[in-house]
Amino acid sequence: KKAIENKLIEKTSRQCIKSEVEMQALDLELDRQDEMEDAGASIVKQLNDLKVQTDDSYRLLSVRSKFNADLSSEMNRVAEERALLRQRLQRLKEEVENSKAILSGLAKSIWGDR
Repeated sequence: KKAIENKLIEKTSRQCIKSEVEMQALDLELDRQDEMEDAGASIVKQLNDLKVQTDDSYRLLSVRSKFNADLSSEMNRVAEERALLRQRLQRLKEEVENSKAILSGLAKSIWGDR
């Protein structure tokens, strides 16, 4: 009876040790899976952050391109306006010179060559 009890205790002890080892192995496996899950979540977050950065970069590029196009267009419009203003200024100068010549001629005819 004592031998059977000792065998049962020994068998139960081995089963406990085996169960404990299996539990530790499963615990380590769960930890590894958690780490992999965390690493996977980190990678997913990095990918999402990169996508947001890329989208922001494309939006900024689009805005800058539109700004450059608008700026070029505005610069061309200003250059054309400046050319028109120079032409108008030249015409006004010519009108002033003509008016001076007419006034000078009128003054000579009125007062003579003084």
